[in-house]
Amino acid sequence: HRINRGLNRVVRDDELFDRHDPGRATLQADLARIGLGEFMGALQALPDGRLLGIALHRPWGDPDTFDRQSEHRLAALAPHLRQACELGQQLLSARTEMQRQQQHADMLRCALIACDEQGRVQWMNHSALMLTGAERGLSSRGGQLRATGPGLSARLHEGIAAAAHDEGRSVHYAVIDHGHGALHIALRASSVEAQGAPQGARSVMLAVTSAQDLVDVPADIWAKLLGLTLAEARLVAALAQGDTVELHAAQRGIALGTARNQLKMALAKTGTSRQADLVRVALSSAAAQVLG
Repeated sequence: HRINRGLNRVVRDDELFDRHDPGRATLQADLARIGLGEFMGALQALPDGRLLGIALHRPWGDPDTFDRQSEHRLAALAPHLRQACELGQQLLSARTEMQRQQQHADMLRCALIACDEQGRVQWMNHSALMLTGAERGLSSRGGQLRATGPGLSARLHEGIAAAAHDEGRSVHYAVIDHGHGALHIALRASSVEAQGAPQGARSVMLAVTSAQDLVDVPADIWAKLLGLTLAEARLVAALAQGDTVELHAAQRGIALGTARNQLKMALAKTGTSRQADLVRVALSSAAAQVLG
């Protein structure tokens, strides 16, 4: 009931306590022991259901009192303090949500890079940081996305600019062949203009994959997703990494006929008729898109 009495208004002890309420004397004695005297305060309700309390006290023994002008100043100040608290909570919530989304994006095997139309990097996920850090065809030195060699960099920046100015927001494609396996890039502009950028400027997201990257999904995951025995799943895991049936048999120390029978069973259980189709099913699985 005291909270209701003090909500969204300036109150003193006379408004909070009933006459002859023993709680008032007890509270004032406790406050006096830490040097706090006369009280005036306000209580503001926050959107999340919490309450923001503002308590002003004069020093114990101070003969002066809170006058009407002090009350008006507190009444004017309280809403601003509430707004400041709300903004702080909004900023904290936004930062927490950004961190959560970053963690989700970091689980993806595909490298994701956001940049402006000049190729200046705005954000990367973990796979992109690993890719550019090792300079496997792309780098981000000085905050600028670059390809290996000035010619490839120029083509990359032309592709980024074209995607940024595409009003239809179509997906654009590019390839970076740096001599150690090509990087395939899909580019698409955001529908929202980049904050602080010139009118019409949009951020561009690049999704980058490399055929050289192995899909190292554990065999027990393939067994669960594809309905295979563990032995059959080990064969699928090997095929997904580019091995042949013959190489898998040799590495596992099993007969070639046994490995071929495992392939036959895996094809039947996955509804595929060719080894290539089985690999396609595996590589299109969610397990192949998420880092372990």
